[in-house]
Amino acid sequence: MECTYNAGSLIITLPTRIDANNAAAFEKELFAIEQLHDAEEILTDAKNLTYISSLGLRVILKLAKKFRNTPLLVINASNEVYNVFDATGMTSFIKVSKKRRVVDLSSAKFLASGMFGSVYRVNEEQILKVFNDLTAERKIQEIVDTMRIAFTHDIPTVIPFEVVVTEKGFGILLELLNAEILATLMHDNPKDFDRYAIEMAKLAKTLADTEFEAGLLKNCNDVMTDIVESVAEYLTPEEISTLKGYVDLVPRRNSGVHGDLHARNIMIADGKPLLIDMDDFCCGHPVWEVAGTHMIYQTVPHFPEEIFRKQIDLEGISPADFYFKMIRFTVAEADICWENFSNEYFSDYSAVEKNYLLQAVEFYSRFRMITVSMWFCHSAKNSTRLAMQVDVIRHCLKEMQAFDIADLIKAFEVWK
Repeated sequence: MECTYNAGSLIITLPTRIDANNAAAFEKELFAIEQLHDAEEILTDAKNLTYISSLGLRVILKLAKKFRNTPLLVINASNEVYNVFDATGMTSFIKVSKKRRVVDLSSAKFLASGMFGSVYRVNEEQILKVFNDLTAERKIQEIVDTMRIAFTHDIPTVIPFEVVVTEKGFGILLELLNAEILATLMHDNPKDFDRYAIEMAKLAKTLADTEFEAGLLKNCNDVMTDIVESVAEYLTPEEISTLKGYVDLVPRRNSGVHGDLHARNIMIADGKPLLIDMDDFCCGHPVWEVAGTHMIYQTVPHFPEEIFRKQIDLEGISPADFYFKMIRFTVAEADICWENFSNEYFSDYSAVEKNYLLQAVEFYSRFRMITVSMWFCHSAKNSTRLAMQVDVIRHCLKEMQAFDIADLIKAFEVWK
């Protein structure tokens, strides 16, 4: 029996058989694993398991009961092994997932690549998004589950089919649509630019008007708090407390939040918008959504170059060229997009109310910029790059401290 421990996840590879001949030895070896007491989740990998008897099931049950406060999952079970767990009722309180289907990328057509993965066309009806993180199977399944929740609540998004395994990592099979990326359509069709920006704002309104049952999705406030706490070792206790206080200012809501709403994450199919890249989809106050869009179209393109170069390694190109490569808009196009987007999104408010709302958006846009640097802190390759990210965080934090908290509170009072 092998086990690996990484970032709180303990993966235990089960033997080929667990029966009367080895159940006692298996139990002794299993409970001797030291990391069981520290693990945030326990994954028992059944990829090699061909048979498990009632004695083996009792050992797994004993493990689940002893570590009842730690999520326990059985993964990669064959149909036969899964049926044994299911027939005995153990799937009602232990999550058991079947072995993933394998897709050979050599027969798929490469379409595009990005920061987190690559996209392939596997047949006439499906595309495959393969993620770079080889250990992200649970996270990818969570994305699929979230996409299904969004789809069943009438959020316009592509339909996910299943998580599969490839030689380059785990991926999601998605429906293939006759669609175009909105950012490309807007850049290539200037006469329709304003109209598409307004349609994007209407899509954001649809998300804000969609309520999800409490507890069904992660809440943005909790997500943001977790991100802040994840970099506690790099900032002062006062800075962490201040940032968490800014999160607490935001009223908790169960409205839909895409989390990364911009024209490259929207496709147009048959004239209708569809959301893609649902990795950050959750629920919460719409300020998190609109602030994220503001970050993309205002904060990022107008960020001080010396600070932006600390956050992003531009690889010898100008910030404007990098921005176009990332977003497919020029800075001038981004300004026009934001103007149309914000005018449509806040069209139901008075000029005075809109002023309060835009201040809140600008404030939390900087918070969103901070979370980007916090994410980069965890992937920084050396202490110099880490220090640069901390500088960016403190730059944004200093800007945020210039805002009047009373105005932010007023904004949340009028935000419908």
